[in-house]
Amino acid sequence: MLQSEISDDDMDLLRNAFRVSFGPEDWTVTYPPQWKQQDSVNCGVFVCSAAENEVLHHEVTGEALTLSQCRTLRLHHATDMLKDVKAEDFPPTLEEIVKIEKKESKLQEAEAKRPHSSSHCLAWKIKTCLFQRATGTTSVLHDHIKHYPWVQCTKCKNWLHFQCAGVEGDWTNKDFFCGCDLIPDGDLNLESVKAEDILTDGEIKDLERNLQSGHFLSNRMYLWKHRGIDPALRKHYSEHVTLFNDMEENTIVTDTMAAAEWCRNTTFEGGVKFPVVLSMDEEEQTQMLQDLRSSEGDPDEDSPIELWTFVFERKNDHEKFCAELMDIKKYKVFSKFEKQ
Repeated sequence: MLQSEISDDDMDLLRNAFRVSFGPEDWTVTYPPQWKQQDSVNCGVFVCSAAENEVLHHEVTGEALTLSQCRTLRLHHATDMLKDVKAEDFPPTLEEIVKIEKKESKLQEAEAKRPHSSSHCLAWKIKTCLFQRATGTTSVLHDHIKHYPWVQCTKCKNWLHFQCAGVEGDWTNKDFFCGCDLIPDGDLNLESVKAEDILTDGEIKDLERNLQSGHFLSNRMYLWKHRGIDPALRKHYSEHVTLFNDMEENTIVTDTMAAAEWCRNTTFEGGVKFPVVLSMDEEEQTQMLQDLRSSEGDPDEDSPIELWTFVFERKNDHEKFCAELMDIKKYKVFSKFEKQ
């Protein structure tokens, strides 16, 4: 049901919620004609259509759409959403999954017969071995490592790669315990955590640099950089908490630089303040990227986002910027209108 009006209190909430990002101090509410929905299953289709019509300034009538028309629109929106998705990012089909599982079963049987196979690593059983195969293939993760030193648990006699166990040096005459004799106790673990056991901000940044550079091996990082090599393992990791996502940070830098070049060649009614990071060197920009990713995303004056933000004096200029670079070119940049 179309809301006939928005209360003053609700309008104040909207103004407050978007005060920084969009500066809607002078918002007004309009009710453009929209297609009417006659069912209870195509809500998403109508929402997407309404947004598209508004952004592209399409004029529509208030006619009621048939189910056939809704199916056509659903296909249109789905196609538009998926057109920029890379082929390797699509999950495998059911037919592909069956083939992968059959091949994986045969490979596991062959692996078990090889005495020096990585499948004998204790971490392999819980899908954390750094040198496990990509599911259903003979490709190995971190295949640039050719020599795998092993360490044996003194108690259970199982084996782990040094890298999987997190050890280095000579363990020939030393005892190693994998933790097989420990009884998990969540309450005890929580009580035993002390302030000095928690990583500092500097240690976290050092860890990230080591992971990014490959000095520390990580399956999550490897799969992030080698998309498509193992969709099954990537899905397994995606269901667990991770500090890394698929945000392509280099894109933010290149897009910000490209947006600045576009602004220099575009005539605006008012002034434009360029992001501070553009005046920094590469090392400083890398640090700002790390600060950006660790921020909470609140665009206040102390937020790292401010250093990446284009600030426009005129609302029309800001809208032109957003329409051209963010809506059409899909640039990953930050911008705002700041009334002078």
